[in-house]
This record gives sequence, C-alpha cells and structure tokens, in this order.
Amino acid sequence: MGNHLEALMHQDGIYLPHRGGRVSHALEQLRVGSAMTTNPITIPANASISQALREVENDDFSTYPVVNAQGGFVGMVTETRLRRTAAEGGWTRQSAK
Repeated sequence: MGNHLEALMHQDGIYLPHRGGRVSHALEQLRVGSAMTTNPITIPANASISQALREVENDDFSTYPVVNAQGGFVGMVTETRLRRTAAEGGWTRQSAK
C-alpha cells in the first residue's frame, strides 16, 4: 500500500520526508485541515443536472458538496454521477428522509 500511496502523492506533487522508508509516519504528522479545500464550488440541490455540469466543467475537482437554499450541506455529488445521470436521461435518486 505504501508504494501506491506514494505514487498518488507524487502525482499530486506531494513529497513527504521518509523515516525508515515509511510514508505512514510522515502522514501521521499531517492534518486534514492542511489538505482540504477551504472555498469549494458548491452545487445547489435544486440545480438541474445540466446547470451543475456547466458549473463544474472547468474545475479540477471530482466531488462537490450539495447545498440547500440556505447554504446548508445536504450531500455530495461526483462529476461522474452527474454525467451518468445525464446519459441515463435524468433519472434522480431520492434521498431517504
């Protein structure tokens, strides 16, 4: 797993110091807050699939928070899911309440 993780980090331009040849120790020192996006593109829950795809088409991310009219978090959606839904003719999955 270490080699796979190192390859993914290298792809993103992340190079960690190695202690005893192990990346996992260096990862223990890092916190999620240093890797997160602080101002993500959000998608309104009531947006159409085509509107959402236009919003994310030139972005480098693949997963987006979905928000309600008040800006509150209601879920996540991937660009792949949006594209698949569009290809399937707009079928939507209702969330469990």
